[in-house]
Amino acid sequence: MFIPAGANKNARNATQRVMWGLFGASSLVNLTALLIICAFVLINGLPAITWSFLTEAPTDSMTAGGIWPCILGTIILSLGTMVVAFPLGVASAIYLKEYATPGRTVRIIRLGINNLAGVPSVVFGLFGLAFFVTFFSMGVSILAGILTLGILVLPVIIGTAEEALKSVPQTYREASLGLGATKWQTIRLVVLPAAMPGMLTGAILGLSRAAGETAAIMFTASVFFTPYLPTSVFDSVMALPLMISASQEAISAVPKSVREASLALGATKWQTIWHHVLPYALPGIFTGIILSVSRAAGETAPLMLTGVAMSLSRLPDSFFDSFMALPYHIYYMATQSSDLIATRPIQYASALVLLLLVLGMNLVAIVMRKRYREKFKW
Repeated sequence: MFIPAGANKNARNATQRVMWGLFGASSLVNLTALLIICAFVLINGLPAITWSFLTEAPTDSMTAGGIWPCILGTIILSLGTMVVAFPLGVASAIYLKEYATPGRTVRIIRLGINNLAGVPSVVFGLFGLAFFVTFFSMGVSILAGILTLGILVLPVIIGTAEEALKSVPQTYREASLGLGATKWQTIRLVVLPAAMPGMLTGAILGLSRAAGETAAIMFTASVFFTPYLPTSVFDSVMALPLMISASQEAISAVPKSVREASLALGATKWQTIWHHVLPYALPGIFTGIILSVSRAAGETAPLMLTGVAMSLSRLPDSFFDSFMALPYHIYYMATQSSDLIATRPIQYASALVLLLLVLGMNLVAIVMRKRYREKFKW
């Protein structure tokens, strides 16, 4: 049966229009949901945002006052998690990609990292409670919460960092080694700079997760109420796996030719990674940081098990003191408050402040990622 060519073309065009319509509708649904959520939080939370609300401690059984201890605790937890998770995640990714010999052991390690990334946050919270709070006698403290969140986001950071290293062209390494550089010099001077954008992506992802965890904080670092700020790491107040995965992905995205060129020019493997791979992967790594910060700032479950407090009358004096954090504060105000109706404005205002904190940290990481992307191009 003869079918005109024009008919086939019209059918293809019709199919394309239908598919584009479906894709557009899917995007519109996501955008609509985002706008509805943002509008809902703004409408209900903005009226309660005042200077005293942002700078004072809760009062009257948390039915009045502000959320300053919660804000400070969230910032300390998020930044502390990155300090712990990012170096470990990047170092792990460098070993897996640049030094480890492919084989069963490496495959098992990667499988474990991938599985760890999917573990529920409440499990990390229980682990932090048993290991850091009880076994190491840290008590419900900032330090216990930071370490728990760091382990939680580690798999993501490792994965993204390794991918960022893989993205660095092998020619970079070869060029560096060809010029007499050692393997470490190649990694440090060539591979790491090229892969750094991707690693920062992993850091962003890890920070995002750590900032939003609740369970981990409830068990390890947070308290229900406190009008005081922490003064040590043992005061009460999660993102390493996520940072690892994001950094690994960013490093893998760096063209192999970048590594080969650096190695061929005599650079060591570390020089190639540090000066070539990491800089090129840095944008992707920053992406990971953005995601990590967002999750870290909003997580609740892990903190419930490691250190968050429902209420404190003072700020923590050390990393070994309990602390208040916005995620758990919002959770408690929305579910356990003595007067849920009266505290409704505080609930929405606290949620809005948490969103703004995450947005601010993400914007910083995004700006850094953009600068690295413009600086390192091939």
